[in-house]
Amino acid sequence: MTFRFKDIFNGTQSALRNAPTKAVAVFSTQSRQGDGVDSSVQAWQFTVKVDEPAALGGNDPPPQIALNIFWPRLDHVRRLPTGLRGRPRRPVNGVSVKLDGEIDLRALFTADNSVRPGFRNITGTVTIDSPATEERLRRLKQIVDQHCPVLDILWNSVPVTLGLQHEPLREAISAE
Repeated sequence: MTFRFKDIFNGTQSALRNAPTKAVAVFSTQSRQGDGVDSSVQAWQFTVKVDEPAALGGNDPPPQIALNIFWPRLDHVRRLPTGLRGRPRRPVNGVSVKLDGEIDLRALFTADNSVRPGFRNITGTVTIDSPATEERLRRLKQIVDQHCPVLDILWNSVPVTLGLQHEPLREAISAE
């Protein structure tokens, strides 16, 4: 059996065009603090441990929390070989992405309240192994970038509303 992302993509695209009222989805996650600066984050049936580096008080086995913003972007770029709307015409043998985020730790440690707590700069490189021309690959990357929800969140302001509940936590998330 062959997995065909392009077939799934095209089928879903067609269904969404035919039923736009069913196009909005809600994706939820839940986290639970560990015994230090680590947490367990659950999405669907998956649990992921996150932590800070040892230099910031973490135990350091799982990735640093702020790096989690990169994961969906790295995953989205893997779709480059499929192309959107049938592109590319030349094969893509493989895709690799490297991302670096620059963050000022003074905000995290409340050492300077004038410092923004998020990433100041994110840079990266998409490496594509393909016989296609560089121009064609740049266009393909541009198309994928235009349809990436993570880049949209990073490039545009997204309204965020966070409520507060004050009650005992009944269920712990276990990382197994």
